[in-house]
Amino acid sequence: MVQATSATFTFTGAGAGESYQCNLDGTGWLPCSTPYVISGLPEAAHSLLVRIVDAAGNAGPNATRAWTVDRTAPAGSV
Repeated sequence: MVQATSATFTFTGAGAGESYQCNLDGTGWLPCSTPYVISGLPEAAHSLLVRIVDAAGNAGPNATRAWTVDRTAPAGSV
């Protein structure tokens, strides 16, 4: 769990003529670039899927990162 409501992801692997697509929390695949910066995340579980797409539109396998934003202070903390 993290308290931050923003995140930055850096990925590598795309070659000449290739690009990245990202899918944040199942909202659908969209073009993206690295670094991929997300802000304003609500408290909840989140997932980011990233894939490389070649010039012909063929998508490669997904890389996945999952995390939870929880800004609630632990019991007894000041």
